[in-house]
Amino acid sequence: MELNRKGLSVSADWRQLPGHLIPRQLNDGLNGAKGRGMNVFVHGGGSFQEGAVAQGLELLHKKGTTTAGNVAPTAPVALSQYQEDLANTRENWFIDES
Repeated sequence: MELNRKGLSVSADWRQLPGHLIPRQLNDGLNGAKGRGMNVFVHGGGSFQEGAVAQGLELLHKKGTTTAGNVAPTAPVALSQYQEDLANTRENWFIDES
């Protein structure tokens, strides 16, 4: 993958996502939650700031916002390496739908 600020889309707060990206089990009657077969995962407990996420990965804010971003590679890598780097973070994810 090239260094273009693109990668896995992430958000500081799932409550700010559009309804189709919020799992339907979280529908509060106001948020329009319609997502099927999905959960909300959290990685880490720190603030949503740009910087290192894990070996070879960094959080970069999307243009014009500090509440949405991408987990992108820190150096040009093959797609398979980027996917492996993401997979290596899996043990630190937990479901948080409160």
